[in-house]
Amino acid sequence: MAAVAGAGLWARAQWVAGAAPGAGQLLRTDRNDLRTGDPWYTAGAPYRVYRPQRPFSGTTTVRVTPADDGSWYVATGYRLVLDPADRVAVKLRGDVSAFRYVLPNLPGGYAAAHALGPALPPGSCVVTQERPGADVVVTASRRARLWPDTLKTLDYRLGQDPTGTYRSATFRGRPPRWTFQADVPSGWKLDVAGQPTRQTGREITADLAARDGVTRVRLVPPIGSGPRSAAPGATAEALALATVGGLAATGALLARAGFLTALPTATHRRWGAAFAGSALVTALAAAAVLAAAFAEARAGDSGWNWISWSTGGTVSAPAPYVAGQQAVLALFWFVLPVAVLAVLLRLAGGRPPGARELAGAALAGPALLGVESAVAAFAPWSLLAESVAAGAAAGVWGLLRSGVLGPAGRRWAVTCAAVTLALVSGLSALSLLPGPGARWLPGADTTWTAAAWPAALAVAAPWTIVVLRTVRALHGAAPRKAAASWPLGVVLAALTLPWNGSVDRYPQSIGVLAWLTNLLPGTADITDVTTLALPWQTAWVGAVVCLVCWLRLQGGRPRQWPRGARPACLALVWLTATAPVVGAVDSRVGHHYAPLVAVLGCLAPLWLVPARREAGARRLHAVSRAAHVRLTQTLLRTQLLARSRHRFFRDSLMSLADGSLAPSAWDARWHSLSETSPSQRADPAGRLRRLKNTALGTSGGFPPWRNGLACATAAALLSLPWTVSEFWSSGVFASLPQTLTAAGGAPGLWISAGFCYGYLHPWLRGVGPLGRSGCLFAVLWPLQVLLLLIDLTGPPGGVARVVCVLTAQHLLVALGLGLYWEVRMVRAAGLPWGHIRNFRSLSSLAVPTTTVLVAAVTAVATVLAGSWATSLTDQQDTSPTVVNNAPQSGPGP
Repeated sequence: MAAVAGAGLWARAQWVAGAAPGAGQLLRTDRNDLRTGDPWYTAGAPYRVYRPQRPFSGTTTVRVTPADDGSWYVATGYRLVLDPADRVAVKLRGDVSAFRYVLPNLPGGYAAAHALGPALPPGSCVVTQERPGADVVVTASRRARLWPDTLKTLDYRLGQDPTGTYRSATFRGRPPRWTFQADVPSGWKLDVAGQPTRQTGREITADLAARDGVTRVRLVPPIGSGPRSAAPGATAEALALATVGGLAATGALLARAGFLTALPTATHRRWGAAFAGSALVTALAAAAVLAAAFAEARAGDSGWNWISWSTGGTVSAPAPYVAGQQAVLALFWFVLPVAVLAVLLRLAGGRPPGARELAGAALAGPALLGVESAVAAFAPWSLLAESVAAGAAAGVWGLLRSGVLGPAGRRWAVTCAAVTLALVSGLSALSLLPGPGARWLPGADTTWTAAAWPAALAVAAPWTIVVLRTVRALHGAAPRKAAASWPLGVVLAALTLPWNGSVDRYPQSIGVLAWLTNLLPGTADITDVTTLALPWQTAWVGAVVCLVCWLRLQGGRPRQWPRGARPACLALVWLTATAPVVGAVDSRVGHHYAPLVAVLGCLAPLWLVPARREAGARRLHAVSRAAHVRLTQTLLRTQLLARSRHRFFRDSLMSLADGSLAPSAWDARWHSLSETSPSQRADPAGRLRRLKNTALGTSGGFPPWRNGLACATAAALLSLPWTVSEFWSSGVFASLPQTLTAAGGAPGLWISAGFCYGYLHPWLRGVGPLGRSGCLFAVLWPLQVLLLLIDLTGPPGGVARVVCVLTAQHLLVALGLGLYWEVRMVRAAGLPWGHIRNFRSLSSLAVPTTTVLVAAVTAVATVLAGSWATSLTDQQDTSPTVVNNAPQSGPGP
């Protein structure tokens, strides 16, 4: 292992030493392109033709005003005065929306458009001219809304001119005249760098044409009005590390419990040690990167946004912190998929996998290395890194095949070689992106724009290939057909790529690659610790798919549970319970409740499905359809006779009183009902309860998969109001795996719990279907409340109302599942549900129960309608209003 790690680090050092000069040349080339080409975005944007050719003047005005709900409006206005003969004025008359292309050519235009985030073009533009020959006046404006949880200091870097446009532009020896004005309300502060023309406590006016003028203006909001988590402290760091440790520990325990049932008893100790060691290494690697990220965040005062995009300076070897993070990223993207695939194929096929079965996942790292080498024109240092990776893999394979570690080493030689190949190639490929060694395509950005797509697919493909190969192996696919997983895995990997890959001025493909790898062409210091969660989000979704597929294939036979059904269902609940934490690590992993979710998501299902009930549960599950029919009919007969005795006792009062029924006849009838009723024996109430639990607690002779699927469908329908609200108010996420984990985790918890309720129904804690659904409510409610409180902010009254609505939704799901199971079991016996469930005896509870259900549904509908209305209002409030003569066209800044 030490030799392999040393070879990987040496190959990485050679790669960085060879790629750094080329990357520096790429950075200088990009700067030259920016100075002589189009600003912001060099690929085809028509900014050059919108540069004023005659003297112009104007004003930029920024005004901050408070809103009624604690948010703030930031209105940015522009007034540009052009010469009527200027070609820009002619173009704006034909298409006033093209002012977005004029904006970066104006003094301070770049800063004004980027102060609130990515390039924000104006929303309203108007062109006026009082008379022929007079100056053309262009007015534009844009208003944005800042909420308290996203409020930050507005930084206007007025001296920032990446294109060198207006700093070098002069007309008859004079620069353009431009004024910047800012007006803030009470409580805000102005931080100015440079000499303004006029300044008060809340206003500033600056001449951007002055040589010693203002270069930077910061609008600082009031203290306490910004985001809640400004700087991560020791408590947040400890909670984040505890969350990672809890996820690793509980995941390792569930994996060990599930996998060991399918492995030979003699190998349990070795496999248990392997699971524990793998979980420990993974947790320590993630914890180390998190600790370093917290230290970087505290040093840079960057809060929870653990990100540092640095695109300037000389490109050299990455810092140790960045190198360590990239090494962990290579472990997560390339090494772990190969190891996990090998274990899963061993469990599915009963033997260690071969080279053809592991090729799809193991060759992803070399494929990425090959793409980067092609960009670098196959420089000698790139070929050296590839040769070291291949040589290390071949050396490990030859050493193990020689019998140094015995028969076990020979069996696992191919797997160890595949892991070595993925590790060594991944360390080099995820260290630094080289610059183009030859102009395959015109322009450095154009070369990487074409190469970034296959590079991104190579990064995202391993986990999707793991899912495909596992599903195929569970279905009994032959190893020779393993190659078919690679093309389909690439197609599915394309669906897992980030949707919004825009980074600064780079094209979409380079931005997508940056989100996956933290690498940009020509940049050495690119760090974003949240990128470490991207492979785990894909792995979380893939694990759910594999578990459901295994439960379906193994649970298709009636009256039989597969070996490992209990740990598989528990793992399914745990995955969906912890998915929201994995899907949004930046906002949830350091929360107080995140460690509780990680641990409770494992312990609560263990309580729901106790191991000591296995023998009795298997006897109930093994009841055939015919036996289930007999049990249900016995229950019906017992209930009927018990009700007959009760009705005879009640109706005979008047007959005995008026003499129409003799006491001897009453005794004979009473004893006849008692002798024929099984409830006449000792403990009649207990026997009736046990009979009901037995008759309604079986699986009805159905396969466990059909029962699980039916209950999961019922849970999905019952939780539909909350699910729609969750996806409606969740916003837009970066990728499909993040959407399914961050937003789909809470609704998925109901669905997975409903599936387990049907799949393992005789095994669940509780008496009767309603008793088991009550225990299910006791397990799910704390988890859902903790997940809700992680994201919920606001006054205690509002939080309490939302918790009450969530509780009502839980009661609806739990009660609906219990009643649905009763209906399913009674209908399986060919009887109407009303024969078993006596609605007349519940007539006294009908009115209050209906009232509670109507109130719960009304509360849910009210809250959902309010959230939808708020979302619609916010969208309408922040949407731009465009007033122009032609529709907007062309790429925006």
